[in-house]
Amino acid sequence: LHPKFSKPIAKEIHYYSVKYHMGKSWYLSNFLFQENGCFTGEASTSYLDYPQVPHRLKQDDLCDKFLVIFRNPVDRIVSNYNHMFERNQLRKKISLDLSINEQLDTLEEVKGYLLNLALGKRKSEMDDIFFNDYYQFFIVRSLYPIFLKRWESIFEKENIHAVSFNNFVKNPQLILDEIFDFLNIDSYTPENLESYKLNVGKKQHREISEITLERLVNFLSPFNDILSQEYDINF
Repeated sequence: LHPKFSKPIAKEIHYYSVKYHMGKSWYLSNFLFQENGCFTGEASTSYLDYPQVPHRLKQDDLCDKFLVIFRNPVDRIVSNYNHMFERNQLRKKISLDLSINEQLDTLEEVKGYLLNLALGKRKSEMDDIFFNDYYQFFIVRSLYPIFLKRWESIFEKENIHAVSFNNFVKNPQLILDEIFDFLNIDSYTPENLESYKLNVGKKQHREISEITLERLVNFLSPFNDILSQEYDINF
């Protein structure tokens, strides 16, 4: 909506993750560059946690500012399951509760390793199955500090700005002003900002049980603590 923003042809291009084989010329063809003073960019949900993305971005040297908007990690997991269930993308088309508990059975065994990644004490192995098979281990995509640490090993921390989606919904103009300051562009107040609803999905009926929710929250808790302490993002 910003008057100086030059929109790409598609919002989610996913070039640096799953379409990198298309080549840089194809990628740039998605942008309609306008007069001087305009800026451009894109939003692809696969970029944060796809292992090769920050390295590819660094190599191409086309972008120097990265904005991450974090959704409540439990809400994201439930939404992720529903999204893949509807599209037959799950490794096993089983209930949400069973899927979460099966993943936790595996992930709890390597929780210490995952926490060390989230704390930046070690780097992830590129062949780790839970970072390469999100159709099975989609819980991992909610371990946000792990991916921030990976990005910060490639780019300067001050070039990465993280915000909470909940805070954006509660006070959109305040968060937008933070973003404009981060991008070093003029502030802008869109008309009827609260009326915009983007990426609204279908009504979803598959919900998590209280028992499974408690187990999941206990697993996520130390990762959320890191996000709160180091990035001032709370859920």
